[in-house]
Amino acid sequence: MSMTEMPMLVRGFYCEGWQPSRAPYRDRSLEDFLQVVRTGMHGYSEPDAVRLSGAVFDLLMARLSYGELEKVVSALPRDVRDLSGICA
Repeated sequence: MSMTEMPMLVRGFYCEGWQPSRAPYRDRSLEDFLQVVRTGMHGYSEPDAVRLSGAVFDLLMARLSYGELEKVVSALPRDVRDLSGICA
């Protein structure tokens, strides 16, 4: 079985180093979310966190199945869900 054939959760654990205990907490505001994006983009001149987030959501819409996308979006806080422009 290739990595692309593995279920997303298994791939995250074993191939991409995802550690649930280090995952950010769920209940955070839109501003908290955008600050995490800005922090992750340090070194870039004035990153536009809203625009960058929109690009990621566009990529998710293009690459994930409807069911996977629905699961991702439903796990987001309401403010972030609204930013995504994806209905769930």
